[in-house]
Amino acid sequence: MATAGIVKRNILANMLGGTWTVLLSLLAISFHVRLLGAEAYGLLGFAASLQTLLTVLDLGLSTTVNREIASDSSADRQFSRDLIQTASVVFWMIALLLGAILVLGADWIAEDWLTLETLRHADAVLAIRIIALWLFFGWPLSLYINVISGLQRLDLVNTMRVITSTLSLGGGIVILLLSGGLHAFLLWTAGVALVSVVLHIAVCRRLLPGLRLTPKVSWAVVRKIWRFSLDVNLISILAIIYTQTDRILIGWLLPLRVLGYYNAAYNLTKGVGTIQYFLTSAILPSLAADHGAGREDSLRARYRKYSQVLNYFIALPAFALVFFGAELLRALTTVDTAEGAHAALILLAIGFLLNSASSAPYILSLATGHTQIPLQVNLLALVFYLPGLYLFVDRWGIGGAGLAWALLNLYYLGAMLPRTQKRIMRASALGWLRRDFLPFAILGVGSFWAGRALVALVRTEFAHFDLIALGLSAMVYAALGFLFLDKALRGEIRNLPGQLLGILKPYRMRGTDPS
Repeated sequence: MATAGIVKRNILANMLGGTWTVLLSLLAISFHVRLLGAEAYGLLGFAASLQTLLTVLDLGLSTTVNREIASDSSADRQFSRDLIQTASVVFWMIALLLGAILVLGADWIAEDWLTLETLRHADAVLAIRIIALWLFFGWPLSLYINVISGLQRLDLVNTMRVITSTLSLGGGIVILLLSGGLHAFLLWTAGVALVSVVLHIAVCRRLLPGLRLTPKVSWAVVRKIWRFSLDVNLISILAIIYTQTDRILIGWLLPLRVLGYYNAAYNLTKGVGTIQYFLTSAILPSLAADHGAGREDSLRARYRKYSQVLNYFIALPAFALVFFGAELLRALTTVDTAEGAHAALILLAIGFLLNSASSAPYILSLATGHTQIPLQVNLLALVFYLPGLYLFVDRWGIGGAGLAWALLNLYYLGAMLPRTQKRIMRASALGWLRRDFLPFAILGVGSFWAGRALVALVRTEFAHFDLIALGLSAMVYAALGFLFLDKALRGEIRNLPGQLLGILKPYRMRGTDPS
């Protein structure tokens, strides 16, 4: 299959798998908050942040594996097999270490870190120890996902995502309805993590026959990847600090119930980032393959399309949350949660919009090996973000955390875009903003502000008129925003239904090319 066809197939596969996961996640938020309560839900948010925070120990290997496998030209992909075998040793050793530390430190976390109000100390300790089991099985999963992604088989990644997310989220809801217990829910989640990692290992072995799982380190592999992997790891460490410190700090400074409110807002806005993942995970291996093969014209053309599509799709949910976030929170959770989380939700949504826009130059930097650009930008942000986050949370609570996130991502866009445009694209940052970002941002503000004004003007007593206005705003934005896309890109999007039908045909899991 041609490279362009592979990218389209991967994006469409991501859209199908990701949309299903997002819908399940939204449904799960409603059940989790109502059945567990804000405090137990806050503990789930703490666990998610802890898992992400600990990915500093990933050492940049996940992204490195994806990029190196995508550009591997060795005979029969022997380098890829050696790379996977080497990386798996690191991942499983870290998983064992983290699981043991979390089990041993559970009592200290519940006693000295979390601010418990109604949740019993013993229940919190047991929950944290079950989370350790979930972390042990789930930790190596990113390695195998990136192996399959590097082979550009995101159709398989998303098939497994649908299966495991349905088991985890859908099955978790059933467990909560039957038992209503936090511990039963966490045990189910840990069991699904075990099933998921076994399934992904089996697919990796099918795609790369002869792949061995016995521990072995190839020093030739280490010598080739260590510099890139180190840079990516430093970037990942900084990104994790910026994306997870807010919830860790809220859990320390504020009651766990308030963290539950913030977690509801964060998980709702995280859907914006999920749409970003649909595109970035499909485009990164393709950009890396173009760069590795010296196809610079193809790389630049693909990047320009990616930037426009990314900003077009991201602006819709972002501005929907900015202007109609309170209504969506009330529909999905409780009145108390909506009132407690609304202000943070608006600022988080703006931050995720800016984050998605800045992810375009970030992905371009990674694909072309210019890791120093995002690394330097992230290092400089340390000077103001952490002190600012502490002061904002201490003064304004979770609204302050949302404000810090929005300002951080405004800085990212302003600092990273000019450098990547000049050094890699040989083009102007202003041109990118004028063509690929500002039209969709301005249209998003206008469309959803008009919907908000319509609700205020009509003043109907119909309970769901605000959601109707939201739907009308979304349709206006989608129709007008489509006209701002390049003509060739509009034609490709019109052909997506046919592409969609094509990817629904079953592929044989033999080799790495589905054609």
